[in-house]
Amino acid sequence: MDNKNPKVVVVMVPLPAQGHLNQLLHLSHIITTYGIPVHYAGSASHNRQVKLRLNGWDSQSLTKIHFHDFELPPYDSTPPNADLSVPFPQHLIPLFEASMHLRQPVSNLLQQLSVKYNRVVVIHDYSMAYVVQDVKLIPNGESYNFNPICAFTYFTSVWEGIPEEAKPFRVDPNDVPECMPSQEGCITNEMLEFVVNQSKYLGFESGWLYNSTRVIDGRYVELVEKLSLTKDPIKYFALGPLNPVEIRSESRKNRNQCLKWLDEQEKGSVIYVSFGSTTSLTDDQIEELAKGL
Repeated sequence: MDNKNPKVVVVMVPLPAQGHLNQLLHLSHIITTYGIPVHYAGSASHNRQVKLRLNGWDSQSLTKIHFHDFELPPYDSTPPNADLSVPFPQHLIPLFEASMHLRQPVSNLLQQLSVKYNRVVVIHDYSMAYVVQDVKLIPNGESYNFNPICAFTYFTSVWEGIPEEAKPFRVDPNDVPECMPSQEGCITNEMLEFVVNQSKYLGFESGWLYNSTRVIDGRYVELVEKLSLTKDPIKYFALGPLNPVEIRSESRKNRNQCLKWLDEQEKGSVIYVSFGSTTSLTDDQIEELAKGL
């Protein structure tokens, strides 16, 4: 790349949920280290959120990324409900549906960049396929689907949903352990419908990206490639881990207070447990988990 006259530009389009926003922001930082300009397209409030929560990079590195703060239409945002039969954050679905309105501003951005660069590369969250569908109308544009879950999780979830008689090939029993719990009841029908609708707009991408590594996840990257749901053969990349595994000294002053506290503890004395953002727990469940730990 010629830093003074770059020929390629990358546009990131994340789903507005922290785990998704964060992964693509880490990838944005990595790409900018190669002298490639990156445009990060999202809502104003969520761009602000992900920048404030960034860890592992010098805050000055954010100036190398072009943030596009688009507005979303009003949407309902109810408090989380831990008493739902399915422990999925149902209250986020109105936000995800509102984010579909980003299609037009993102399309306008791609059109503007297409006349300035020889190649426009769009990296989008799996659940933002509808928003980026117009990239196929740009002669010098191409897209890459970013899957925010590892290849193991993606493959086993898709494999479970395929009827036995329709499975395209056989897998080694060790590839899908019998002890794997069913994913039935893990996601609401509304969210499942949202994801299925997004998949309808896939199929023209040049490749799939995973925040994973072939050292750990390689077998499942191969199985996903073999299972390929696209008409034309595409490439699958394991690019992770995207978050910095080595914290540079100049970024320590900007570290989160939780990490500063952790530095003061004895080695091997702290257990970290994360349930992600897709589970709502009742007070009784939290108490029982605390007792178990």
